[in-house]
Amino acid sequence: MPYVVALTLVRGRVELGNFYDEPLDAAEIIALTEKTWYLDDPASDFPKRFTGEVIVHLADGRVVRSRKAASFGSPDVPLPTATTVAKFVSNATRVIGRASAERLVDAVLHLESEESLERISALCTVT
Repeated sequence: MPYVVALTLVRGRVELGNFYDEPLDAAEIIALTEKTWYLDDPASDFPKRFTGEVIVHLADGRVVRSRKAASFGSPDVPLPTATTVAKFVSNATRVIGRASAERLVDAVLHLESEESLERISALCTVT
């Protein structure tokens, strides 16, 4: 958990490429990881919701915090379709071509008009 928190603070987001394309021992992330810890949240209603809070103690003595009652992508805070599609395409194009990923998105978004899952299954196949 400390590594992912540090990665998020340094890079602004976490995606698969952070774990496969970038060095896992990047000095700025490791340095922040060593200053990062986590505690169980007594206010959490897990597993109903994935709550979370980040508290950052700054060098000048200030403390900044952010608490989320539910995580992004949960039923309480659904991601916009465009965000979900962008994340899927980013991950899928690691193993299938962009055109296949985009066709797969279209097929899934229009699943009700598919006669079977054959086309979707074929689009998921790495050739």
